[in-house]
Amino acid sequence: MNKILLTDLNLNIYGCLHYSRHCEILAPCCNKYYSCRFCHNNDNTHILNRFNIEKIKCLKCNNIQNKSQYCNNCNTCFGNYFCNICNIFDNFGLEKNIYHCNKCGICRIGIKEYFYHCDICGGCLPLKLKDNHKCIFNSMKQECAICLNDIFNCRNSSLILKCGHMFHSKCINLCLLYKKSKCPLCRQNIEF
Repeated sequence: MNKILLTDLNLNIYGCLHYSRHCEILAPCCNKYYSCRFCHNNDNTHILNRFNIEKIKCLKCNNIQNKSQYCNNCNTCFGNYFCNICNIFDNFGLEKNIYHCNKCGICRIGIKEYFYHCDICGGCLPLKLKDNHKCIFNSMKQECAICLNDIFNCRNSSLILKCGHMFHSKCINLCLLYKKSKCPLCRQNIEF
């Protein structure tokens, strides 16, 4: 089982390696408790739809209840950051600067005031790119052409090149490390 609780490491922090929280979520797809959706997805061949989560279990008193920020039995705060839509509970959420974007429909990492939602690209971009980038329709909803993993839902940072194509930052850095200086999609020089 891939589930590691931070309390197992004697850190007095509850949760997993993905989130610090004082609750477990009930995965309605398999009726099992997990620390988070990533822990669930690592242990299963199917993906947990985070929007379907309704029940949680308090890690302090084991009370099973409807999702909320506080335990209705012992009043434990499950996470300083709580999103009732995305079902995120995170005690480091305020330090991570997580915010919910209504247009994206999900929570994003970053300071909300430094980002804007580009309706053409289909996601949140740094404010410095507003009116200063080439838009490609739904470019954020494509796979990274290098690693073939999702960009929109990924927790890793991504960037948009001058040509308008979007990739994970680490993927472009690997390209540059191996002296690949052309965009993998349009073959223009990699420029930011």
